[in-house]
Amino acid sequence: MALIHPLGRPLPRPPAPRPRLRLLPQLRTLPTQKAKPVAFAVILSVMLVVGSLSLLLINTLMAQDAFVLHRLQQQVSTLTEQEQAITAFTARESSPDSLASKATALGMVPGGTPVFLDLDTGKVVGVAQKDANSALATR
Repeated sequence: MALIHPLGRPLPRPPAPRPRLRLLPQLRTLPTQKAKPVAFAVILSVMLVVGSLSLLLINTLMAQDAFVLHRLQQQVSTLTEQEQAITAFTARESSPDSLASKATALGMVPGGTPVFLDLDTGKVVGVAQKDANSALATR
């Protein structure tokens, strides 16, 4: 029979009794082999030496890569400076004043007013005018 609370709700059940603890019979264990301290020390030493050598190898390779990177950066810097010098030289040499002085040194004179030929009609368009410097070119 369930107990009923005065407000009509059932009362909580009392907790179930806990099972009793008991000792198990002694279990048999396998015979244990003791590790020899000398073998453990040798294995540990070999691992330490191999680890140290691998770290030394990795650091050496990284140092070589750093030297190569530094050399390549110097080459890039030198090539950039050469490119800038060539660009500046080309800009100087292709300026209109420089081209005019070189053309004059070669005996060239400025052209006069240009005349065009209309290919459809065969007529000359424009009037040719003799330049004052053209007399210098005919000498």
